Amino acid sequence: MTRQIPKQCIDFITAPSRDSFRAEAYYDSVGVLTIGYGHTGSDVRVGQVITSEVGKSLLAKDLTEAANAVERTGLVFNDNQFSALVSFAFNVGVNGFTGSTLLDKIRAGAGEEDIRFQFGRWVHGNGGTVLPGLVDRRKGEADLYFQPQSVSPPPPPATPKPSSEGRILAADIVKYYTGLPTQQKALLQAVSYFLKFAEPYEVEGFTQTWRNIQQHSSESVPTRGSIDWHNAGQKISAYFTVGEVTQGDPRRIPTDPTVITNILAVAKRLDELRDAWGKLRLGTSGALGVTSWYRPEAVNREVGGVSNSAHIQGYAADVYPINSQPGDTEVREFQSYCEKYWRGGVGRGAYKGFVHLDLGENRRWDY
Repeated sequence: MTRQIPKQCIDFITAPSRDSFRAEAYYDSVGVLTIGYGHTGSDVRVGQVITSEVGKSLLAKDLTEAANAVERTGLVFNDNQFSALVSFAFNVGVNGFTGSTLLDKIRAGAGEEDIRFQFGRWVHGNGGTVLPGLVDRRKGEADLYFQPQSVSPPPPPATPKPSSEGRILAADIVKYYTGLPTQQKALLQAVSYFLKFAEPYEVEGFTQTWRNIQQHSSESVPTRGSIDWHNAGQKISAYFTVGEVTQGDPRRIPTDPTVITNILAVAKRLDELRDAWGKLRLGTSGALGVTSWYRPEAVNREVGGVSNSAHIQGYAADVYPINSQPGDTEVREFQSYCEKYWRGGVGRGAYKGFVHLDLGENRRWDY
């Protein structure tokens, strides 16, 4: 392990409020013989008694294994995020952590609500009983994960200066941005992911890319009242436009406030999906095309849509990865990804060249 276990990780696990130290060996909530601060293994024996000093020594060893598992993910975390995940991996086991949906969601760039939900799933003992102690621990880990760094970040660095070879190492940039508060997490991940696949950088190339990332991160998303629904090029979110909603058909211009709200909600979720899909595809843009979005009842009947189609209320869109073809590997992998991560309805239409996504019930079906 190259990263030191942060103090907040130790403090969290050994907090007196958690009553976490047990001097005498005991069977935990799932029947595993345990001692100290949660140490398990073949060296724990029935009737064994240890001091708190021995317990802390065992804890340091156990946390090293958990920290190694978090580091092996290849993701970049600030100290609070790293501490929360080390605590989680230590408590549920390395195999539990590496195979968890929580880790999958973090890799996919899921939002705070989604990640908190995944923390909160790991609260059951034998027989599926919810254990209050685990509920408290999972909430504490989630709070720590999303807690801003306790120290103020240094001022933004000046444009990186070239070394004697005219290059800058990615590690230097990542090291700085790891210290930024949690609200910069998305930007940090974008930078570190980019750097991961192109180190070392020529300074000129880095600064241009960084400028592009900053520009994208500061783009303002239009409000509902500011959108000109007659302008096909008008953005309704970071990536999607009026033209993709209306498909160039004036009959599809929305006027109902509820429909417009639904359309914008879908656009926000599609923005998140595009970003996550781009990361998965080795840092590509993840650009998505739209085959159908809002369809008033008359248009829906005309195209053969079902009478209760989510498209009628504007909370569904049929999308596909740009440059994919019906039934090819790209669109099928995209469909599989959506089935796993999209919160809402997913219609499997990859063989036709699209995937239906809506904000309704979390169900899956074939076209």
